[in-house]
Amino acid sequence: MDGETVAATVVGVDVTDRPGQPFGTITARVRDTGEPVELVADWEMPAANFRPGAAIRLVRLANSTAGADAVPNAEYLFLDFDRTLPLLVIGIVFVGAVLLVARLKGLAALAGLAGGAATVWLFTLPALATGRNPVAVALVSASAVMFLVVYTSHGVSLKSTAALLSTLISVTVVALGGWLAMSAAHIHPQTTGDMRELSVTFPGMDLRGILLCGMVLAGAGVLNDVTITQAATVWELRSANPALTRRQLAQSAMRIGQDHIASSVYTIAFAYVGATLALLLMSQQLLLTARGILSLGDIAQELLIVAVTSTGMVLAIPLSTALSSALI
Repeated sequence: MDGETVAATVVGVDVTDRPGQPFGTITARVRDTGEPVELVADWEMPAANFRPGAAIRLVRLANSTAGADAVPNAEYLFLDFDRTLPLLVIGIVFVGAVLLVARLKGLAALAGLAGGAATVWLFTLPALATGRNPVAVALVSASAVMFLVVYTSHGVSLKSTAALLSTLISVTVVALGGWLAMSAAHIHPQTTGDMRELSVTFPGMDLRGILLCGMVLAGAGVLNDVTITQAATVWELRSANPALTRRQLAQSAMRIGQDHIASSVYTIAFAYVGATLALLLMSQQLLLTARGILSLGDIAQELLIVAVTSTGMVLAIPLSTALSSALI
C-alpha cells in the first residue's frame, strides 16, 4: 500500500508486558491532523526507548482515515525518530568551530565539502542507480571531488597540485588493489547487511562494484589528508631552510611521514575495533577462534577495506613527498 511520511509527537509510553504486546505500546499525536495513534512496539524498538515529547516520523498508509475523531489503529507505521533539530544544532556547532579556528581556510574547506557532497548526490548516486560501471563511477567521482576539495580548500598552487596528483595515483592503486583483493578473498557483499537490501531494491546491480566504489570514495579522503600534509611539510622545510637540496628535502619530509604512518597503523586498527565492537563481542560468545572471527564475511569485508585503503595511504606518503620535492 502507498503511504506518506508524517511528523508526530509521542504523548504516552506504556512499557507493560501484555499478550500480543510484549514490548509495550506508544501513543503519539500526528502534528498535521491532531489524530491520536497507538503503535505496538517490537524488539527492534521497544517502548522503553521512547519518552513523551519525542519527535518521530510515521508512515500514514493511503487508506488511513485522518481526523481528530479517528480511532487509533494500525494504519500508521513507525518509521524512525525525527532527528532534524539535534543534527542541525550539531552541524551549526561544527561549522562554527571550523570557522572560529581556521577562518577563511575553514570557509574554503566547507565550500569544498559542499561541492564534493553535491557531486556525490547529483552524479555518483544517480550513475550507480542507473547501472553505470561502479569502478568508472568511483574513479570519476573521486577525481572530481578531489579537484573541488583540494583547489577550493588549499588554493591553486604547485603544492596543491603535487598533493592532488599523488592522491589520484593512490586512488587508482586502491581501486585496483580492492578489486583484486575482493576476488581473492571471496567477498560477496549480497550476503551482508545493507547490501542484501540493496540487491532486492536494485536486482542485478553489481554489489561488489558498489562496495569498491565506497572503498575508493572513503579512501580518497584519507589519502588526500596525508598527501596534503606531506606536500605542506616539504614546502615548510624549504621555507625554513632554502639551502636544502631536493634529496635532503625528501629525506627530511619522509622522516615526518614515517611517524605519520606509524601513528596511523594503530589509529586505524582501534577505529575498526570500535566500529565493530558489537560484532566482535557476538563472535566471541560463539566461541570462535581468532582465525574464525577474521574469516567471517562482515569482518573480513571491513578488514579488507581497511587494509587496502591503508596500503594506499602508506604508498601515498613517499609518492607525495617525491612529487613535492621535485616540483618545488
